Amino acid sequence: ASALAANKALRESEAKGAVEEDLGLKTFTKPDHEKVQNHLAVRKINRGRFDDLTLKDVQNLFSTLDANQNNGLDFDEISIFMREVIDPGCTTEEVEFMWEFMKAEDKTSCTAEDFYSGLVAGPFKSLMRQKQKEHRIKERSNRARGLNAQVDRELLVERMGWRVNRDDAFATLPLSTLLLIIFILLVKEHLFINERKQAANGVESWVHGYGKELTGPFLQGYVADVTGMWDWLSQSGLPSVFGDCRTLAGTPFPLCRLASRHVLIGDARLIRKQRDGSEASLWLLHSERAETRLNDTPTDYLDAAKVELGALWSQRWANETTDELQLKFSTWCHQSGVFVITQVRAIFDAYGQVSPMASSTSVIVTPYPQQWLFGVDAVYIILLLYPLYFELKDMVVSCQMSGCYEGFTDYWGLWNGVDWLNIGMGLTSISLWLFSCMAMQAPSVRALLDAEAPDGIVPGIMALDSSDLEQVEADLEWINFLYFYLHCAMGINGISIVAKFFKAFQANPRLRLVTDTLVRAAMDIAHFSIVFLAVFIAFAVLGHIFFGSDVLQFSSLDRALNTCFIVLMGDFGWYVDVTDSLVGLGSGMPKALLVLWFWAYMIFVLLILLNMLLAIVLEHYSVLQEEVRHQPDARAVWTQARNYVQRARDTKGFIPMFDLQCQLEDSRKPAHPEMKVTKDSLMRAFKDMKSHQADWLMDWLLKESALRMMMEGDDNETTALLKEIEGLLESAAEEHKVMALSIQSCHEKLARMKDHGDDAGGADGRSPGAWSRHPAAVRPDLLLLSDAPPSRKQLVLQLGAQAESVKDLSAAVSDLASRMDVMAPRMQPLPLVLKDLTQDMAAIKTRVDRLASSAGAPRSDDAR
Repeated sequence: ASALAANKALRESEAKGAVEEDLGLKTFTKPDHEKVQNHLAVRKINRGRFDDLTLKDVQNLFSTLDANQNNGLDFDEISIFMREVIDPGCTTEEVEFMWEFMKAEDKTSCTAEDFYSGLVAGPFKSLMRQKQKEHRIKERSNRARGLNAQVDRELLVERMGWRVNRDDAFATLPLSTLLLIIFILLVKEHLFINERKQAANGVESWVHGYGKELTGPFLQGYVADVTGMWDWLSQSGLPSVFGDCRTLAGTPFPLCRLASRHVLIGDARLIRKQRDGSEASLWLLHSERAETRLNDTPTDYLDAAKVELGALWSQRWANETTDELQLKFSTWCHQSGVFVITQVRAIFDAYGQVSPMASSTSVIVTPYPQQWLFGVDAVYIILLLYPLYFELKDMVVSCQMSGCYEGFTDYWGLWNGVDWLNIGMGLTSISLWLFSCMAMQAPSVRALLDAEAPDGIVPGIMALDSSDLEQVEADLEWINFLYFYLHCAMGINGISIVAKFFKAFQANPRLRLVTDTLVRAAMDIAHFSIVFLAVFIAFAVLGHIFFGSDVLQFSSLDRALNTCFIVLMGDFGWYVDVTDSLVGLGSGMPKALLVLWFWAYMIFVLLILLNMLLAIVLEHYSVLQEEVRHQPDARAVWTQARNYVQRARDTKGFIPMFDLQCQLEDSRKPAHPEMKVTKDSLMRAFKDMKSHQADWLMDWLLKESALRMMMEGDDNETTALLKEIEGLLESAAEEHKVMALSIQSCHEKLARMKDHGDDAGGADGRSPGAWSRHPAAVRPDLLLLSDAPPSRKQLVLQLGAQAESVKDLSAAVSDLASRMDVMAPRMQPLPLVLKDLTQDMAAIKTRVDRLASSAGAPRSDDAR
């Protein structure tokens, strides 16, 4: 453990290019690979002859590997050698296991003696022998099943694209999670929403609830016309703003406080909007009359404002043609560090309805109250630039493969669009934030702040002239404008981050269950929506017709539609208020009709239609869930994460799959044009591909091919076995045909030999009839085509080859019989003819085994 810790610490501390000249830190080139591969020690290791491995062999190998002659190899050098030269290659964990058994004093590097001790250590030696044994068995299996050792190019291209897209989607999950966490931090610390809203609510509540001796008049219950608004301004509005103005202790400068924690910025402005569209405004304390009054009583700002207000009323500054009156002022809240812009408005519409309201908006002027926020911003920028780099790379590669226009159009897809939406809105948010930070540094705003003052603002704030106040108001409005669009950009950005999660969900069947359910149920939902919307809109229109004159929630068609929807969500307080009222509806509409409408709507729309919609969705969800359970790749997400990491380790040093996919899909010059894919064809098509990667790819493709075969048809596994049995039957039939031809040839030759023996009396003195007792098969390429009588030697060669053919047929029939035995448990759904075939194969196996044993049994020369 200490050795592993020391090696990991060394690898983390050393610079990547510190020892570039060392052979061990480089990937082996082809000459280097062949040079080391032919070394005696390497041949012994690859053949499992660890007991024959000597220290001298390892020292010679060590001198070859130690190109810089520093008498030592570090872990990385040993790891590359064991991975790229040793066959089969070792994983990083196996190299670390060997490193533990080295007797090296310096745990950061090893000598030839240390390397030798690690190689011949009992546990590692046993591990390598087992690994080599499994590798040999696997190779023999692939050679024995020649048809399975190759796959179609179509499968290679399709599964390569599937793997790249799936890995890309799965890699999006941790990145999206981290991005969401950073995004939440930015929303909380930069938008400052809660603190800004609390500061704004403080001023709004102060204005709404302020009244002389707490008895009113109040804004909401008193203002009904222009006169009412003017009275409220005189009795409550202006006192709420200028009613608490006093000089600070030890200074000659007065401050006006409101809402307990807020300080007024200079003055309040009265704004009037007329029906003809004209607009007029004035600062109450900066008029000639108010300034004259302040000269007499310098701190009585309330009295000066009332003087100006009374003069304006006498001049009928606001009258029947006024559509809106507005009192606007700004305050500073030192505790929360924000400015608050407040607007008290009374809107008089053309129908005689008055809408008095007070609304406040907070503006922050300190973008980074804590230094660690710079680090959060840096991480967020990196998380944006990382996908930006890869998306641009993918776009360039697509254009290179298919041309600019076609490649650019082929590049765009749903998930690429989601990625670019996230990148675009992220960059937009960053730009708006930078503009907001610059706006916060406006001289007019910074000049108001004084960190040394008790309230954090300059003492002479009430002495600002009207031009300064207008500049401050304009700068605060600009910051507020930028923040509004920053809210919009970050809101859309949040939607794009959620969409990126749905992209990540595509990597796991269990995670994409919800989206797949909606996709599969889309057709049923679309048809159901026609019925649902027809009934829903009909009830909304009926409610608008019957109750629009009496119930505010049905006064307009859009309100009626909204009311019908929120009723489905359980919000129907208006219904309780109307039905519990002792008086009926003002229009004379019977209350029983409202009760009937409500009952019919709840029963038909809520209890029936809405539950039918849920049933449609749940039905498809149940079906998909059952399908997912039977999918071989429907692993838990943590299992998939573990496999993803393990696959990344196993494929370390490989040519990236994305690069292989790009070369395979290149429309101009596609890689691997051959239709059949083998290990050799892969290495020919991709020059830099090593044998280990080709083996890994073929093993993966063979598994995918078998999986696809098993997933096809009604009975997947049975179909796969039937296809394999079909191939074995064809092989046995070919062997049988060869044997039939050979036996016929041997019979003819034996007949000619017998006739020749009868004439010559037997060339070797033996009975010629003995040659006809053992006809056996021989391959056509060993048949004697001469018409001359065959000699004894020629016939013996033929019969020996025939015996070998019988053994081959026996092996093929045995393999076929074993496959039929595997099929036995599945015979219920299969045709009867296949059951008969199983019985026939058992009988054939018995006869062929007997023939093979007789063909290979030792006999005397006379018997042969």
